[in-house]
Amino acid sequence: KSTPSGRWQRAENGWNFFLSSVGSFFYLVGSSLFLPQIYAPVTALICFMVASTCIITAQCWKLYRAGLAPATSVRETSATIMDLTSNRRPEMIYSVANYQKDFSGFLVDFFVIFGALGYLLGSPMFFPSTDVNNTINDTAATIFTLGGFFYICSGTAMFYRYMFTRNYPH
Repeated sequence: KSTPSGRWQRAENGWNFFLSSVGSFFYLVGSSLFLPQIYAPVTALICFMVASTCIITAQCWKLYRAGLAPATSVRETSATIMDLTSNRRPEMIYSVANYQKDFSGFLVDFFVIFGALGYLLGSPMFFPSTDVNNTINDTAATIFTLGGFFYICSGTAMFYRYMFTRNYPH
């Protein structure tokens, strides 16, 4: 769309994808820093925390935008509608009911948030000053593993979405 609203939507999408890309880049850098030839674990953990923060922010922003719909097309259900409109899009309102249009897409983004949260919460527990006994190490590894599990759930939801639904741009 060449309307101001259309340009704003494209700009939002662009910034959202950019933020996700920055997060993915920091995951890559952080993973590389664990290679034996480089081995810089503290810097790697900081990269993981920056990456997770970027990913969580991008995915929450994306989920919020997915919950917006023109006021005329939102299903009016009890207590699910919050008027979060702004001056730039007064016709848009947020509703949890909007996620039903593309529930598998919602699950993809929802699980990514929890995957990144697992990495964000687990990373500081691996710092040498914090990782002082097996209990802390095991807890950190469990939180990290849960983060990985949620990323797998996201990938599974994405596979389902692309293979078995028509809720994505072709």
